[in-house]
Amino acid sequence: MKVLLVNPPGISSKYKRDPFINFSSMPLGLAYVAAVLEKNDIQVEAVDCPPLDVSNEQLAKHIERTQPDVVGVQALTTSIYSAVEVADNVKKASPKTHVVFGGYHPTFCPEQTLNSSRSIDAVVRGDGEYTFLKLVRSLEAKRNNDGKKKIRGLSFRDGKKIIHTPNAPLIKNLDQLPFPARHLFPNDKYSILGLQLPSFTMVSSRGCPFGCSFCAVSAFYGSTWRPRSAPSVVSEIESLKPNRGVYGVAFMDDMFALSKKRTLEICKLMKERRTNCVWGATVRADTVTYDLLRAMHDAGCVIIFLGVETGEQEILDKIRKGETVEQMKRILKWTSSIGIDTVASVAFGLPGETKKSMMKTIDYVNALKPDHAIFALATPYPGTKFYGEAVEKGWIVDNDFTNYTLFKPLIETSDITKDDLKAFLKYAYIRFHINPTWLPRRLIREARVAATKYGMTLYFKNLAWLMRSLKRNFFILR
Repeated sequence: MKVLLVNPPGISSKYKRDPFINFSSMPLGLAYVAAVLEKNDIQVEAVDCPPLDVSNEQLAKHIERTQPDVVGVQALTTSIYSAVEVADNVKKASPKTHVVFGGYHPTFCPEQTLNSSRSIDAVVRGDGEYTFLKLVRSLEAKRNNDGKKKIRGLSFRDGKKIIHTPNAPLIKNLDQLPFPARHLFPNDKYSILGLQLPSFTMVSSRGCPFGCSFCAVSAFYGSTWRPRSAPSVVSEIESLKPNRGVYGVAFMDDMFALSKKRTLEICKLMKERRTNCVWGATVRADTVTYDLLRAMHDAGCVIIFLGVETGEQEILDKIRKGETVEQMKRILKWTSSIGIDTVASVAFGLPGETKKSMMKTIDYVNALKPDHAIFALATPYPGTKFYGEAVEKGWIVDNDFTNYTLFKPLIETSDITKDDLKAFLKYAYIRFHINPTWLPRRLIREARVAATKYGMTLYFKNLAWLMRSLKRNFFILR
């Protein structure tokens, strides 16, 4: 069996679109699926279209030339239409090829996904590694739909009916998964904060036990948190280590430091094994302590991502964030004194938002003085509680999924309009970056990190990138 895994042409994430973050990463979900297939002696190829600038037309020619038996497509909400175009092109180029969709959007909307095109043969829901492997084995044995009915976590068309098998169990022991098949992806095309050194992404856990109304993670993983063991995590870090020099690792976990014991063990092993990397992760303000952040910094952590969301406590409570504005102020003081950079992520347009609350949030973020800030627009993704509430109350005024980019206004309420959201988003970026203290703070912090972690040569390369980003950001916002 020949399998082709595809990340279709689509919209860049909010992290890639922001010039100061400039974050583009390998589709780790596909990389894990590929690794499991290879481990089971199945021939697999991967095409990550966005970083390679591969169009649907170019991809179709490749499929016509290679004639894979199965094509697996990662489908996000923003790229679902492009993914459907991929499926249609696959069937034109290779009619016998089986087309399978996976990811958040097909998981939450399997029937809608299958009904969007007859070219889509099946949807893998939830954790995809072993469900997809079983499907490939079933197709290899020519079991057709009878075989599919025995595989949990599948949705597929059977005549005029759509069949949904019971959900597959979550993979309990993530250590049993092979490391992602990075050799199938263009590693030189990915970037983290513009760092001029080899950079990689990885996950040390899956899921999140918190139930934020705007986030699909808890719905996708069932409000559970499944960590890998510290030895497994650090072994993967070691596998990324280049022949010489420092390298960067970004943990893509939704909740990296939920277990203080595991986090400390990871930090201890990184120091013992001299991994020699700089790294960053997402944390919550209510799950870390000053001592834990200090230990992370001593093990090479140079940046953390914080979901600040809003400066209005009432809105935080409405979206079930479970954090307070005071906790956020506290963690920003800790990171500043320790020397860890911060990325504050903000969303305008959450339930309860008003013009007054948006201005309060802008003032709040500037007072926090994070090193980076991502201002985005609240987006009601299918599968989230926010989506259900927005549909029920008639807030959604744009149902075109290609606009679900976190930068285009999609909702209107009695308190805010689309034009309000656009205006406040623009003002937030300008206000943050014209702050006279921001650039000096960035330069000083960058120099301090460079002096202790990766050297002044890279500092001047990063400085040049920072200046280009500053110029590009203001060009975009004009």
